[in-house]
Amino acid sequence: MKNNQKYDTQEDLVVVVDETDKVIDYLPRKEAHKKNLTHRTTAILVFNSEGKLLLQKRAKNKDTYPGFYALSAGGHVLKGQSYKKGAERELYEELMIFGKLEYINTFLVPDNIHMTMTAAFKMISNGPFEFNTYEIEKVEFFEIEKIKEIKENLTPQAKII
Repeated sequence: MKNNQKYDTQEDLVVVVDETDKVIDYLPRKEAHKKNLTHRTTAILVFNSEGKLLLQKRAKNKDTYPGFYALSAGGHVLKGQSYKKGAERELYEELMIFGKLEYINTFLVPDNIHMTMTAAFKMISNGPFEFNTYEIEKVEFFEIEKIKEIKENLTPQAKII
């Protein structure tokens, strides 16, 4: 299932942090990206009951990594949100699902566009998934070995995790 609601997130206030994850400011997303400031994001890994990982192929109109495969869901933590609340929001916005999230770890993710402090979570779900066609071209479950074969088509965050 798909929906095509457009979210304009460039003006959302993101949480800018230092290398120890201490909050130092709140800035519009586009400004944090332009200044290459470290800011909080989430990464959610959705596995099915067979142990396959759900990846999303990012829409071609995305401002970062269009057409690349990304983790199941994830995005920016907004002002006033915890990592978990940000992950729950992104999971619903991107896949229209709720579920029990299990915290994995928080770590720095460097890439050539921006530096993020990312909290990773995992969950199990077999769907169905209703994804936003403005953000996501398609979603697909992959065996871990198959993901290694498409490494060049993964976002930096997906490569690290």
